[in-house]
Amino acid sequence: MTSPRLFKQFFSTGGSLLYTTLTVGALSLPQGTLNVVSTANFAPSGTLSVLVTINSSIIYQTVTYTSINATQFLGCAGGTGLLSVGNSVVQAGSVADGTWTCPAGIKWVIVTGCGGGGGGGGGASSGGRTNTQFAGGGSGGQAAPTSTQIVAVTPGVTYNISIGWGGIGGTTNCVANIVSGGGSRPGNPGSDGASSVFGSVVFTGGRGGREGYLVTLSSLTFPLGNDCANTPISGSANPNPQNIQVAATLPAFTTAGEIQGGAHAVNRAVGQYSVSGGGTYGGVSNNIYSAAGFGGPGAQGFDGYPFAIYGGNGTYGGGGGGAGGGENWDYNNTHDGSVGGAGGAGFIEISWIA
Repeated sequence: MTSPRLFKQFFSTGGSLLYTTLTVGALSLPQGTLNVVSTANFAPSGTLSVLVTINSSIIYQTVTYTSINATQFLGCAGGTGLLSVGNSVVQAGSVADGTWTCPAGIKWVIVTGCGGGGGGGGGASSGGRTNTQFAGGGSGGQAAPTSTQIVAVTPGVTYNISIGWGGIGGTTNCVANIVSGGGSRPGNPGSDGASSVFGSVVFTGGRGGREGYLVTLSSLTFPLGNDCANTPISGSANPNPQNIQVAATLPAFTTAGEIQGGAHAVNRAVGQYSVSGGGTYGGVSNNIYSAAGFGGPGAQGFDGYPFAIYGGNGTYGGGGGGAGGGENWDYNNTHDGSVGGAGGAGFIEISWIA
């Protein structure tokens, strides 16, 4: 007599969206060819989401292409906006979902799954030495909850399976540097993750992270006994940033992820006037496959380096990390925040005993 055996079948998309970056900029869409670092694992033809600048906003545009080589997408069409070196080019990865046919004699299966994680929020941007608004980082995307269900099935019946893609990270909005008058704008929220489906059973995706927002100097509280002793500083006082040398805690804000990002600091270190808000980590789905995207650190420094960094991508239902905000008081560069990380794609695992 043969002993019963446990069978499992795993359906996924490889865990996240495919990413590469542009190697040629200063061009405007549409373009027939897009030059990138690598096209490895991208489909031979299909659709891309390309990060561009349009009217001082950094957003994604849809571009189609007909073929590829190692470092180029060819036969491209669609989209508008300015391309810059290092901008993201995104595509859904290779799909391993499809169908599952119930074996003979099986009436029940155990189905574990989750939808796609939410994309991280984009960072805010703030520039100009007299600007009293600070750029906050975006929050991490929410994880897609993992759940397990016992599902009734019929032998011989084929069940459709759809894997939910993770949400795309929120973009940022450019602002002028002090030479051009400065400015400030919040970021954009990340998009929600899509649901995964087995037959009629739905595993929901996670919510996108909230955008990086702007915090006014008057709302920050500083310790007593330093160059600025007001708690909080009066908005009408509009103190010179050179006279502020202590760290200030960024007021708490609602995040879709689980871990609060780095604090907002203002100081008088050499060559450094401010540090913008960092993004928060994405959420982690409660399963062994999931990892959260890291939160991007905020930009810092009088000279505009380092710039704010994109949030990291989640895996298998994990939320993308929130992006860092752009720094204040930079004389020579723009103060752009950065783009949130993508949420991880969902998965479905089917188990049965035969």
